[in-house]
Amino acid sequence: MISLKHLFFFVLVATGAWAADFEEEDGVIVLETDNFQEAIDSNELILVEFYAPWCGHCKKLAPIYDELGEKFEGVDSVMIAKMDATANEIDHDGVNVKGFPTIIYFPGSDKSNPVTYQGARDLDGFVEFLSEKATKPFELSDGTKSAKASVAEEL
Repeated sequence: MISLKHLFFFVLVATGAWAADFEEEDGVIVLETDNFQEAIDSNELILVEFYAPWCGHCKKLAPIYDELGEKFEGVDSVMIAKMDATANEIDHDGVNVKGFPTIIYFPGSDKSNPVTYQGARDLDGFVEFLSEKATKPFELSDGTKSAKASVAEEL
């Protein structure tokens, strides 16, 4: 028989209520050494920007990445996150930060094989990438639908 404690945990995970456990800035989850693995394990798809506060490219990307976080704020199956790589240790196989910003995608199907994002570093590029990679259909507040949602509608 399942205990109430286990049932409560299952409901939190299933509804995406886990997001309340992470600090958030402008729709972007702020990761640190102590919550990094928990975040990676807690979601279908997670996109993480590893940045340095002094980095000019990171500062230029910040408003775009914040807008991306706000755009995906209501999508429980996608987490947009960032981590100050100069202040936190990154201990995860496949994560190799050699420059800033480094953006890494952790697929829902295989978190042990993260992929470095190589696409356009603009809002449309990120949205298109996440739409193609999402394993669950989603629709953003502006009407943008994931590739899976569009295919489901056609069937």
